[in-house]
Amino acid sequence: MFTPLSVFSQQLTSYQWKNRLVLIHTVNSQNPLFNKQVLELENHLKGLEERRIVVFKFLPGLYQKGFDDASSWEKFQENQGKYGRTETDFEIILVGLDGSVKLRKNDILSAEDLFKTIDQMPMRQSEIRKKKDGSNF
Repeated sequence: MFTPLSVFSQQLTSYQWKNRLVLIHTVNSQNPLFNKQVLELENHLKGLEERRIVVFKFLPGLYQKGFDDASSWEKFQENQGKYGRTETDFEIILVGLDGSVKLRKNDILSAEDLFKTIDQMPMRQSEIRKKKDGSNF
């Protein structure tokens, strides 16, 4: 379960069992790793949508959902729980449908590796089978 340490954490709870989350943390919006990571995922929107992935970008005390540069950054109370940023300048976290952290990385995560990781998960396997059978998940 998500730890309700802030209003934002409670917002993340609303995605549980509906969406997987990718949380991209950086201390500086000009961080090359951050910008490359955002671009890497932005170039694979269809794969993100197919796997029901919602992307959040984080700066200290601020967050933004998705890739729309025109949307403003929202303020939030920093959460040092399991989704909080480590002491590094860059981190990407994959949160599964069940709300648990499935992957943490301090380097670029290719869309291919992200999709491979998700596609091996039992819940994703079930989604794929249901899609082949013509059912909705």
